Amino acid sequence: MKPFLAVFLMCLVALVADCPRAMAQPLAVGLSQPPTLTPTAVLLSRDELDAMRSALSRSVFVAEASHTPPAPYQQVPLVYDGAVTAIEADGLAFLTAAGWLTDAETIEMLDGDERIELAVEEMDVRVGLALLRLADGTNSAAFTPLSIGALTPMVAYALLSPQTRYEQLVTVSVLNDVAQDLYWQTTLAAVNGYPIVDVDRNLVAVQCLRVPNDPSRGLAVGWPVINLMLDPPDDLAPARRPDHVLGEEEEVEQHAYGWWSPTWGEGPK
Repeated sequence: MKPFLAVFLMCLVALVADCPRAMAQPLAVGLSQPPTLTPTAVLLSRDELDAMRSALSRSVFVAEASHTPPAPYQQVPLVYDGAVTAIEADGLAFLTAAGWLTDAETIEMLDGDERIELAVEEMDVRVGLALLRLADGTNSAAFTPLSIGALTPMVAYALLSPQTRYEQLVTVSVLNDVAQDLYWQTTLAAVNGYPIVDVDRNLVAVQCLRVPNDPSRGLAVGWPVINLMLDPPDDLAPARRPDHVLGEEEEVEQHAYGWWSPTWGEGPK
């Protein structure tokens, strides 16, 4: 019995030693895992909160995406609003949620009275994130990119409706619950790409959806998945090419019977 017990204990020790490595892999690829929360040791004063709000106003912007519904619906553009966040990704880029941009015809960022055109560079619908770039000729020095965080704080912050009369900095809690798929549950109800930042103004998550049975809670994509999208391992497939990004070699026209290209025979008449 004693040799058997010794072998059992050795196997148990080996299993426990391997647990951190085994648990890290699912989180790295974005599977359902409760986030490891870091207690927030800093309590911000009102002056510090005002300073954070002022700093984030050059990093977080309201954006509008225009969609035209398909026929036979009335061909009046529908406008969806969300948020984009300036980050560094081989130059200045803007990160947001993917869902509200799918099939968007135009995307414009609001900077005060100025409307700045954005273009989708990468959209990964599997993780719900999209990476955008400024249109040619826009001064990128006017924006402050945020760094991607490496810890998940219990208490974080979100700047809502920046540069509008409704602008406010709100406190957000990341809930230590197993989320749906790759999302973290938060106490932020805002969706469509609003960023969640830590006390040092690092981007730790991007809000994408609301919890279906509790609209007061949101679902956010955390920094591990954001890092995977920005710097994917060689053995992972690349992100999907956006459907609404047209190739330079071909012009696609919309007809009453759907989408048609000059290279597809004569097409509908």
